[in-house]
Amino acid sequence: LYGGKLIASGKAKSGGILYIGNNSASSYIATFNMYGGALENGNVSGNGGNVCISNNCQMYLYGGTISGGHAGDCGGNIVIESGKLGLYGGVITGGQAANFGGGVYCRVKDALSVSGNVQITGNATSNLYLPADRMIIVEKLLGEKNIGISMEDPTKPFALVSQETLADCFFSDDDSFTVNTKDGVLYLDDGSTPVMTHIHCICGGHAAGIGDHLCDKAVTWEPWDGTTALEDGHSYYLNDTDGDGVITLASPLTIEKK
Repeated sequence: LYGGKLIASGKAKSGGILYIGNNSASSYIATFNMYGGALENGNVSGNGGNVCISNNCQMYLYGGTISGGHAGDCGGNIVIESGKLGLYGGVITGGQAANFGGGVYCRVKDALSVSGNVQITGNATSNLYLPADRMIIVEKLLGEKNIGISMEDPTKPFALVSQETLADCFFSDDDSFTVNTKDGVLYLDDGSTPVMTHIHCICGGHAAGIGDHLCDKAVTWEPWDGTTALEDGHSYYLNDTDGDGVITLASPLTIEKK
């Protein structure tokens, strides 16, 4: 879509203007690219007032405006049921959802990437809503406070980043939180909840957004001095105690599960 307007005139179950999907038996992946124009005033009883992305299909927004969508459940303007959404420009605003994500609701892991000068603001209920254990892939963002964030579990990070200044591109929909950064992650900070440190990921087939590194989930790592017993259910890293950038393990070294 390069121009013009698509305006809804009735009420649908999901995807009031666009339902980007395919037959579940098909291997074809539908893709919708939007460079300009507008999608407006979609109205659904379920999810995705203007747009519903499903069946592992894709949408990429480079420009234009998606606005005024209303969902009886989640995703006033856009819902990602499955598949991918890339936001590289454009404006998502004026959406409403009865439950979560007046702007965008991201139901699945590693489905949403943001970059450029995209704006997700002015949506009711919340702008961009992330259920528990969902994170977004952050690339090079421009502007300040262009994306409002809400989370089901604000004690967890919402993005891995390579630059601390990327925190300035986001704001919390809840005024009791601010967006902060530490140890390469973005998180919502209420000033009292302990911050997760030494965040890294367990590799396993999902893009994390930093180079070609792959992650499944973020975990908290603990320093290990090489002398104490390793406990089940914990993740450890070797600590460079003298700060010389070198960690030496005495030989022979045996690590075994007891």
